[in-house]
Amino acid sequence: MSHSTPAALIELATAHRRSRALAALIALEIPTRLGARARSRESLAQELNAEPAAIGALLEAAVALGVLARRDGGYANTEAAASYLRRDAPGYLGEWFMRHDRMAHALAWNELPRRLCAWRGGEPAAFAPESAPTAADREGQHQMALLAGDALADAVELGSFHRLLDLGGGTGGMAIALCRRHPHLNAAVIERADVAPLARDAIRRAGLDARIEVRAGDFLDAAPWPSGADLVLLANVLSMLPARRARELFGRIGAYLPPGGCVIVSGWMPGAAEGDGLAPALQSLEDIALGAPDVERPAADYAAWLTEAGFGDVATLAYFPPTSLVMGHKPAARRVAGSLAAG
Repeated sequence: MSHSTPAALIELATAHRRSRALAALIALEIPTRLGARARSRESLAQELNAEPAAIGALLEAAVALGVLARRDGGYANTEAAASYLRRDAPGYLGEWFMRHDRMAHALAWNELPRRLCAWRGGEPAAFAPESAPTAADREGQHQMALLAGDALADAVELGSFHRLLDLGGGTGGMAIALCRRHPHLNAAVIERADVAPLARDAIRRAGLDARIEVRAGDFLDAAPWPSGADLVLLANVLSMLPARRARELFGRIGAYLPPGGCVIVSGWMPGAAEGDGLAPALQSLEDIALGAPDVERPAADYAAWLTEAGFGDVATLAYFPPTSLVMGHKPAARRVAGSLAAG
């Protein structure tokens, strides 16, 4: 007779040990210290002024987690570690991972049961103080946006578009990546006044300030959007809006875009691909704990709202797991029904 065991639940209960081990690797810069070669635990321990047994325990955990590998009698980076955990790598994401480690210890998660019961969807945002990103957090988010933008350029044919309007575009990472990949493309990024200077600086450092403009402000307000865009991007912003405001926004985008124009919604969406529900569900819990007015919505909701706003050829794609997109095109032969004035 078979009996159930608590093994799976034990794994869940101790999952924090995995993320803490990753955070320790990053904090001690083990992947950076390894570089392109294998090193012994003794050499790393000596460099860190630590006991070899202690560093060895961390290295063995990293091997078991698939972050490091044993090689030449020592320890070496895997491809993923070399690409994303070495500080000198172009795709370094250490700051992004460390933000999530910090958030795991924030009051929001400690009070999750109470905050879950107190949360009411659709109410104005009341973000917890711990949700405010640090300068390091911003850098990590920018790096992730650059990678997502590259993945988007690989996944979707954008060669026919000429001007991108990036609503709530953060520090401009996705706009930078898309403009790098498409030399004919220029862009406008709309972001809050406190973030806009950071976007301008990042765009200047990327050498794209002649092709990407930044406007400070709330993209939901009545001010006219920059004219001439035939491609609109909404990346990781709609979960910050109540459903009603998101649907109104789709209508406004439909009225703004020219015939044949395209809108892309990008984020962590349940239902965009088979078996991808865990990451969006956990992100929704954090949204609730931090006081967001909404949660990560299924891709099917965005697809339905785009159709409701008159967009056609609506498609869903998981393009940068766990990030997915929903995109739609404004028909060339008729007006978008039920849309709002573009302002």
